[in-house]
Amino acid sequence: MATDSSKPKSALEDELSLRWSFLEEEAHPCIVVTGDMEFVYLNEPGRQLISKEWFGKRCFELLPVQNESCAWGCPTIRAVNETNEIKYSEEFLLSTKSEPITLGVAIVPLEGVSGDGAAAMLLLEEKDIVADDATFQNALLGEAERLRERIHSLFH
Repeated sequence: MATDSSKPKSALEDELSLRWSFLEEEAHPCIVVTGDMEFVYLNEPGRQLISKEWFGKRCFELLPVQNESCAWGCPTIRAVNETNEIKYSEEFLLSTKSEPITLGVAIVPLEGVSGDGAAAMLLLEEKDIVADDATFQNALLGEAERLRERIHSLFH
């Protein structure tokens, strides 16, 4: 019997799902992670990137990374654990057709915001290869700042 991996399986997962459910309103994939990069919440666009059980698993265990050694030098992982500022990173994934995809990632630190162990929220957007880098980054970082303000208003 097939199971729906988007439905909570435990009381903790259910609690986290309720806490972060406002991210379902976002059009872009949003992933809430711990300092160890364990996924604790994905909105619907985020769940579309992953076709299996995700709760409590690390990003490099789930995302179809183009370079499997990324876990050892990933700028996103470093940013989650080393800064309180919103940072920009890029991730290179393989699509379901094994074609490379470049994602812009805005890393929004959450330390002390929600009380549930969440260290950061990752806001993802596919980067068009012809897009102007500065314009793309600024737009994504602006969207991340809007989300951070919303998160702070909800949790304070």
